[in-house]
Amino acid sequence: MEALHVPPGLEVLDLACGRGRHARILHRMGHRVTGLDIAPRNIEYCLRHTLPGMQFQVGDMRRLNDSDAFDVVLLLFTSFGYFSDAENTGVLENVYRALRKGGLLILDFFNARLLAGTERTESIKIIHGHRYRIVKYATNNHICKDIFVDEDTAFHEKVRLYSAQDLREMLQKSHFEILQEWGSYALDPFDEAASQRCILSARK
Repeated sequence: MEALHVPPGLEVLDLACGRGRHARILHRMGHRVTGLDIAPRNIEYCLRHTLPGMQFQVGDMRRLNDSDAFDVVLLLFTSFGYFSDAENTGVLENVYRALRKGGLLILDFFNARLLAGTERTESIKIIHGHRYRIVKYATNNHICKDIFVDEDTAFHEKVRLYSAQDLREMLQKSHFEILQEWGSYALDPFDEAASQRCILSARK
């Protein structure tokens, strides 16, 4: 927010807010924060920790209907890319509509070039007495994760492997003006051959 010269007191949307970790930080920075997440349990947790100037609601970013409501929208920690190409582009179009003129989008994604050749890996974690077996692998177009809980409950997630150029083109197609690109949370310049992250700021 400092790098983008964002003053306090703005309307900020934390899209796919999870349990509100970033929303609480933004609130402490002096912003009025709305958190939206598709998981009811996440929002239930957030509502137990809500302060004046914060609001949370269950919602799907594909059905974001706000118009000219926010100064900043954040899509952090690879919260983008879980749907079809058309739906993912639709998310950006929804964000564009939800922003006020001159508003900012921060899109934090992984660097697909580094993940495209990911070999299959498997790890085991024991959490609160439950055994989690986590399998990660790459396909032609996605990075995938299968999670097996005690070997009888399985979750599958996949994220589209959008390159930096793909993201630029999608933002431009959605009428955004790209401002800056970073390659890490320390805001190092983006280097497609080496950066772990691809973080883009764009303006309506």
